[in-house]
Amino acid sequence: MSNGLSSSNPSDLNQDDRLRAFFESYRSAWERRDIDEILAMYDRPLMTLRLDGTLHCLHDEAELRRVFVAALDRYVATGYETLELTVDNIVMAGQTATLVAVTWTLRSAPDVVVMKFRQTYNVRTTPDGWKIYASTQHIE
Repeated sequence: MSNGLSSSNPSDLNQDDRLRAFFESYRSAWERRDIDEILAMYDRPLMTLRLDGTLHCLHDEAELRRVFVAALDRYVATGYETLELTVDNIVMAGQTATLVAVTWTLRSAPDVVVMKFRQTYNVRTTPDGWKIYASTQHIE
């Protein structure tokens, strides 16, 4: 998975740059509608508060897939062609945990925004790299 940065050595990057690269890969997976890559970026269990107000605690692959396929279907129904993700804030919450606030913008054409919302992610380092273990979506 490419991180979108020019350095070929991840240890050359600081923590913020590594997180930004992780979220660029995450954005790209959503834009390509690659559900397997999206799910690979999540830890189990996962707690997520969705835009529709539903709270999910997902314990296994089947639950995660069901919820995220439904989310992807909702986004596709908006007619989006491109996704923008702006990292708004990064707060280190210890040696292995970080809070990352982002703004998502879904566009059907360069000047047409079909959906925009903020989301806060709780991520942690694992032997496999960054993993999202909780997220909260906020209506912009």
